[in-house]
Parts: sequence; structure tokens; C-alpha cells
Amino acid sequence: MWKLLCLLALCGLLSPSEGKVPGIRSVFSNTEINKVLISVLKQNDLLGNHLKAITLSDIDLGGLLSLTGKIAGLKVSSAQITGSAVVLLPDKINVTISVHVEITGSALLLTTSAVSISLDLSLRVIYGFENFSDGFLDVKFYECANAYGAIDIQVLGISLPLSAITTIQNSIIADLNLQLCPILKVVFDVAKVVLLNTLNVVFPLGIYGNVKIQLASLPALLDAYVGIDLYVDLQVAGTIISIPSVALSIGVPLLHNYKHCQAIHPGVVNIVLSVISPKQPVELSCTPDKYSKADELRNAILALIPAGSSAIISANTLYLRIFLLVDPVIEFKATGAIVFAKVQVEVFVKNADGSVLSVLVVSSNLKLAAAISVVSSKLKIVLSISGNPLLLVSSGVGIIDVSSLVSHFNNLLAEIFLPLINGPLASGIHLPAILGISLDSVFIQLTDGALLLYI
Repeated sequence: MWKLLCLLALCGLLSPSEGKVPGIRSVFSNTEINKVLISVLKQNDLLGNHLKAITLSDIDLGGLLSLTGKIAGLKVSSAQITGSAVVLLPDKINVTISVHVEITGSALLLTTSAVSISLDLSLRVIYGFENFSDGFLDVKFYECANAYGAIDIQVLGISLPLSAITTIQNSIIADLNLQLCPILKVVFDVAKVVLLNTLNVVFPLGIYGNVKIQLASLPALLDAYVGIDLYVDLQVAGTIISIPSVALSIGVPLLHNYKHCQAIHPGVVNIVLSVISPKQPVELSCTPDKYSKADELRNAILALIPAGSSAIISANTLYLRIFLLVDPVIEFKATGAIVFAKVQVEVFVKNADGSVLSVLVVSSNLKLAAAISVVSSKLKIVLSISGNPLLLVSSGVGIIDVSSLVSHFNNLLAEIFLPLINGPLASGIHLPAILGISLDSVFIQLTDGALLLYI
């Protein structure tokens, strides 16, 4: 029951802008969010460099057990993340980061000596998101707090009294308390930009245009997982092709003990298929140099022509014209992925006077099996004919039954037509590395209405 409530809440929270359908819906476990966040904080030493910018006050030790002098020139020389944990809350993320900090400076006492101070910090932040607009959002801080482990102070050649050590500790903690939370807000804002750049991206689709991917709404923050919706559009020659608003939206995937899942809408593939599919008829002579099984096809067609009509074309070259009548459409089912395409093939001869004699015209509602793989974060699809029912549209030479031609036209379409689609598909459709997570090794699962990619 609790999982069902979480799923219903997530569906409600992941409500994209009206009129558009998300092309990708993703969910992440708390362990994966933790991994993502710490990776960003360590990238180019983001957190460490900001902690190194902390300003530490000089510490006057005068009057402490007759000790005169001060600790000066203190600075954070090193800050290393040693551990972290993420707890997902409704609408919030609770992050705890452990950091080991090294501070150096000089002790200006009886003599000048090097000072080395080390301490362990526990940084706790609770944050969420707000102000979503056009793929961007703001980080909202609900809470920020620090805790300190033991502070070790070493002064070369000098033994400090306990009162001096306490003074040094109190001064450093006071400085850190004033600066850590403002620094963390800056750091998390930079991290937000880094992560948004993985959600709002544009990928090339060869000569056809660009695939534009954009954050669709505020991420959904639940105690079960984080959910992210993305729009997927195709930019072609100044126009944008989107998943139709009437398309059924895909459901939010469940993690099933995986760390991350991307659910791909069939509309993402369909808008690509609509662009890469041939728009002009394919015309070729029915000769072995153009089609390897031309002689078999010719003989099979001649065998169907009634006596008296075959003489008209027996000495002439046959020509083939292949039309794609309707853009291919893919369907995801639990049993597999199928692409449907309607094609028409015309067989004709060219007379000496330039006129054309139509031998036959057939149409077929092609059923294509789609083999799906993900390689280097690219979705790759290979189509093969699994069904090809032929319908006789017309014949100028008296052919009335084309059932014997099914295998011949299967071979023709597989050799001449399918490569026109499989060729562009072989390059792959870029999938975003959402939150920086590349899809290099995935478990693929098909369900009714969606393609699920698990890692």
C-alpha cells in the first residue's frame, strides 16, 4: 500500500507543462542520488576549493598563563570528503557530508613556529527545489547545520596550555559557523547548474537535425525515490517535432532494486522514424545489378500473367517503384517491440513511346520486429520483417492473386527498402546521461507502452 501511495504521489508531482508529453521518465534511488551529488562535489574539487576560501581570524593568545603572541595566517590547506549519506524525504533531500579539513598557519609566540590543525566536519543540509521555468529551477534550503569532531592542534616545538588550545578551537569553530552555510549554498547552486546541464541537452541526429532534451517539471522528491521528467523534441529545419499531446503518457517506472531507471516513450522513437524514413519513392530496374533476386521476382510475376498478356512484357525490363505510404510507428509491448509501416510497390514496364504499363500494384501493412540495444548511451534499433500481408491494389495485365509473391516481396523490401531506415537507425539515438549517469551497461525491459532501461 505504501509503495502504491508513493507511486500515485510521484505521478501527481511529475505533472509536466500542459500540452506536452514527457519522452523520458526517470527514477533514482537515494544511494544513486548520493553517488551523483558527491561526484559533482568532488568534480574539480568543487567543495574543497570553496572551503579553502574560508577566512580564518588571527587568534590572540596574550594573557593565557603568561603566554604572549598569536596564531596568524590561518588558512584551509586541504578539505577532503570522507563520507556521505542521502535520506529522501517528501519534497526534500537530507544530505550529510563528512569532511576532513587541514588548516595551516604560524604561531608567533616565543619563536615563530608552524601550526597544523586538523578537524573532522559533518555538514548537514536539507534542500528542495522551487521556481521551475523552461527547464531551470532554484535550490531551496530548509536547513543547514554543522557538527565537529575532535580538533587536533600541533605547534612545532611548543607545548600549548589547555586554555590556549580551547581558545584556538573556539575561534576556528566560530569562523566556520559563520561561513559554512553560505558557502554550501554557493556550492549547491553550482552543483545545480552542473546537473541541469545533463538534463537540458541537444544531440545531433546526423543530417536530419537535432534531438533536444529538456527538464519538463520540478523533480519529484519522495522518501522512496527521486523522479525526473524530460521532454524530447526533434529540431528539423527550423521546426520542432514533439510527441503529440494526444499520446498516452507513460507511467512512472519502479526501481525493482535497481539504482536508476529510464522509461522511454515510444513517441521518442516515432518522431525519429518520421524524419529518417524515405519521403520520395524508390525506383529501380528489376535487374540483378540493382536487386540480387530480380530474376526470381520477374519469373514469379510472369507466371501470374494470363496467357496473351505475358507477351506484352516478356521482352521488356520490369521496373519497381516503392512508396512509403505512412510513417513507421513503433509499439512497445511486454512481448517485444514492433514497428508498423504501410508500403506500396508498383511493378511496371516502360514502352518505347515513353508511356508506362502498370503490371501490378500491391500494398502491404509491414510488421517489423525491432531488436533494441543500448551502446555507449545510444539507443540502437534494427528492424526485420516479421509479417508482410500483400493486398493487390491493381493490375494492368490481369493478375488477380498475389499470395504466391509474399516471400518475393519480403526479399525485395528487406534488401532495398529496410536499409533506408536501418541505416540511419544504426547511428543510434542519443540518450541523455541524466544527472551524469551514462547508460553504458543496462538491463533492457519492455512493458506495454514503454521501454525501460535499468542500471
